Amino acid sequence: MKITNTICVLTVSALAGLAQAQAKNLLFYGNSFTASGGGVHLLVRDIATAAGFETPHVYGRIVSGQTLEYHYNTGT
Repeated sequence: MKITNTICVLTVSALAGLAQAQAKNLLFYGNSFTASGGGVHLLVRDIATAAGFETPHVYGRIVSGQTLEYHYNTGT
């Protein structure tokens, strides 16, 4: 449940931030749930583009089976 809520918040936040004309850089941290279906980061990119916003530059830091704490402790 927490993962779903986090994804929804990130998606809404990312799309709200795209309201300006310049393309944005979006970084997604996640695990296999984030990677499913080709990747949430790519889905957000495609939704933003279809909605008429500049296509954002998306980056996914996705490691299957890991938690947000893992990303926090190992991120650079």
